[in-house]
Amino acid sequence: MRLSDFITSRMEVILGAWEEFAKTITPPAFTMDSKALRNHASFMLGAIAADIGRPQTELEQSLKSRGLAPRGPGDTAAETHAMARLASGYSIEQLVSEYRALRSSVLHLWGEVTLGLPTDMSDVTRFNEGIDQALAESVARFAMITKEAAENERQRLNAVLEAAPVGISVAEAGGKVILCNPEYKRIWGEPPTPESTNEYGAWQGWWADGSDKDGQPLQSHEWALVRALSGQDALNDRVDIQPFHDAGERRAIVLNAKPVRDSNQNIVGAVVAQMDISHQVKAKEALRESEAKFRTIAEAMPQMVWSTLPDGEPDYYNRRWYEFTGVRECSTAAKMWDGILHPDDRDRVQAQWQHSLATGETYEVQYRLLHHSSEYRWALARALPVRDASGKISRWMGTCTDIHAQKEAEDELREASRRKDEFLAMLAHELRNPLAPINTAAELIKLVANDERRLHQASEIISRQVSYMTDLVDDLLDVSRVTRGLTDLQKETLNLQAVVYSAIEQAGPLLEARNHELRLRIGPTPAFVSGDKTRLVQIIANILNNAAKYTPQGGQISLVLEAKPPTATIRISDNGSGIAPSLLPHIFDLFTQGERTPDRAQGGLGLGLSLVKSLTALHGGWVTASSEGLGKGSTFIIGLPLQAAGESPAGGDAAVTRPVQPSGPVRLMIVDDNTDAAESLASLLEAKGHQVVVVGNADRALAHASLGQMHAFILDIGLPDMDGYSLARRLRAKPETGNAVMIALSGYGQAHDRVLSKAAGFDYHLVKPTDTVELTAILNQLGSPQESS
Repeated sequence: MRLSDFITSRMEVILGAWEEFAKTITPPAFTMDSKALRNHASFMLGAIAADIGRPQTELEQSLKSRGLAPRGPGDTAAETHAMARLASGYSIEQLVSEYRALRSSVLHLWGEVTLGLPTDMSDVTRFNEGIDQALAESVARFAMITKEAAENERQRLNAVLEAAPVGISVAEAGGKVILCNPEYKRIWGEPPTPESTNEYGAWQGWWADGSDKDGQPLQSHEWALVRALSGQDALNDRVDIQPFHDAGERRAIVLNAKPVRDSNQNIVGAVVAQMDISHQVKAKEALRESEAKFRTIAEAMPQMVWSTLPDGEPDYYNRRWYEFTGVRECSTAAKMWDGILHPDDRDRVQAQWQHSLATGETYEVQYRLLHHSSEYRWALARALPVRDASGKISRWMGTCTDIHAQKEAEDELREASRRKDEFLAMLAHELRNPLAPINTAAELIKLVANDERRLHQASEIISRQVSYMTDLVDDLLDVSRVTRGLTDLQKETLNLQAVVYSAIEQAGPLLEARNHELRLRIGPTPAFVSGDKTRLVQIIANILNNAAKYTPQGGQISLVLEAKPPTATIRISDNGSGIAPSLLPHIFDLFTQGERTPDRAQGGLGLGLSLVKSLTALHGGWVTASSEGLGKGSTFIIGLPLQAAGESPAGGDAAVTRPVQPSGPVRLMIVDDNTDAAESLASLLEAKGHQVVVVGNADRALAHASLGQMHAFILDIGLPDMDGYSLARRLRAKPETGNAVMIALSGYGQAHDRVLSKAAGFDYHLVKPTDTVELTAILNQLGSPQESS
């Protein structure tokens, strides 16, 4: 049997033996691990068998033995086989071993079959030549493909090095740098190419890793590449370097280096990667400076400053926040808000905060925060989102401002406005009340001109109501003077006992009208104080009147005067309606009133107690109010500094009086641009027997024919052409009127107004509406001078 026929007929057996044999060689060759590889081997063996079975000439034999034979099907199969093996990850050694296994398998099986039989050794020779030719083709193809793959790999590596954002350099074992990518050259500024590690001293760098070495220059042996050549893994070396092209520039880099080892783990070189982080370091430094500035500003601000992450989690509070809340410093957890936010505000504030986080809208809300003093104080919180370049929220910045005083002021303003509105409404009511009977009485006078009784009745009504209106206006003027500090006290040494009795006398009619029992307890020892008697009587009478008004009919009121140096106290108590707890702190405020009921007809404007407090303070004293609540009465205590008996206060001018002359009809002139007022006053005085001339301005008065016959002048201060002060001076300067009585009549009755009228030469200063009783008394003191014969 020829070898070619044996190979063809026993192909599967040969392939099986080939595979088993290949497993025993070094390195092992696993040939039949896929159908494709098995087919390649079968095709190659079939081509060799076909070549053996074909007659061969001597020329063909000579060319084949010298490797010059033309390519045949087996060569192509060998190349295909080599490419398949390379794709499977075979090495050249494994490929050679595989062919060794193939040769041995065929010859071993052939020897067993032909044992003892004659064989044609030329078939064996031609088989070996075929195997050698196939191996040569396979190895050549394998080498060519490997070379191409290596070149492709080199090109890919070069592309990676060119495109790499880090500087990469490779050195041989001795330190000679054999490869540098462009980024490495850019970082170092076209550095030299060292031949050994001894030349690494040309590179300048300083440690910047925050360690003990920070700021110290790197020695040659400390560079990451040198350490890698010694077998170390030099990782994350943070270094500042000076590039070769610019001696004044510094760059921040991070170096990572590792040794390169051969198959025997011998170091054959090293590679170092260098990342330029200068921009990051500068940005970080700028951020650090910005944060430092921010914190400096935040710490200097009087507001509480805070910031949160985009999800609302707090990450910063300034010192003012910790000082205000008393929370331990560095505490930023969101849950601490549960302990410092007022329970009534939590849900509202949380809803608003979540809305702002979800929408990016400005956060602004007022709430109460627990102060370190354990008091809840109002704060205004406001926060804005901070967005990055893409518009995404990176954090929230906010402030809290203590607005507690402002809120209290707003509440007080609202309350004051409310009281003012109530006061104005009450003022209108109180002014309308007397106008109604005045109007009715005026109409009545027109109808009953001949009925003397009814005329007298109407006149009494008008007088009472005008007196009531005058009291109201006086109260308003008193408040105005006191609140503006224009009240001048005519102080003298007074016995408070006498002042108290005068106040009781003044409040007596109301006490009697309401059938109250007044219990007095006044000690026998005099209690001397320095004060204005009128004002002190006003203070005590005001409180007595209030007690009478706000105590039901038949009530009990007590007044106790005690003198315990250095203070005299007057305690006035009643069993009346009392004061509501909510009203008590404001009882001395302007326009403050208790609830009005039909029973409290006397009402008032809410001015009295404010006057009491202000006037008492002007006397160096104090006043307090107390009540156990509605229906439980009230107590007012007035305190005044005691003064030694007989001690006279400084100040006070003697009143200017004129000698009393016999009474009788008086000739007088009224100068007033208010015709109705002047004519009505003239009619009244004429009815009392006086002779009256009325003029409307100063010029007419000065030019009047009977000017020199006048005993007295009643002058309005607010005249249109010349004020009353100037007119009085002109009259005083005239010989014929220089001794006449000058009476000022004005709507202004403050102390400085009286001083001005006195300086102008007035003898008396009356305030509108005219007190006819006082005016009659003045005129009754005057009589017609004796007529000269």
